[in-house]
Amino acid sequence: MAPHLPRVIFATLCVLGALAIVIVALLEIVRARRGESLLAPWHLRLRLISGLIWIIALISLAMAVTVQWPPPYATDNQKLQFLALVNGVIMLMALGLLLAGGDYWVFWRKRQRIETAQTIRFAEELRAMAESESARLRAEKRAQSNGTPPNSSHE
Repeated sequence: MAPHLPRVIFATLCVLGALAIVIVALLEIVRARRGESLLAPWHLRLRLISGLIWIIALISLAMAVTVQWPPPYATDNQKLQFLALVNGVIMLMALGLLLAGGDYWVFWRKRQRIETAQTIRFAEELRAMAESESARLRAEKRAQSNGTPPNSSHE
């Protein structure tokens, strides 16, 4: 195996990851334009900015390992350029992780609010159904105690 082949494979995976982020971002934009998005406009922008940061970081990392990789007998300047690029990529990845964590936290909170609202609505509907059923049973019991046949329209 050639010494540069693992770097090329790594760079290819970085480019494929960036391409996947671009495709998902485009699909999310299309959903938002159709009005089918689950995200608020500001949340979509946050997610797109996070995706853009990840794209820049992945492409920069691919460039670092293929173009800027210092040769075996590199000068200090070449090594410093490579390390500066890798340091910048690490900073971008940290920012991307921070934005992704915020994105997931916001989405989790929204989902919690929706689930709580659904639970409350379900409990109210269940209570209303139980009240109507108990009212129907009381009416049937009154009708039986008065000697009249029960109303058969509910059966």
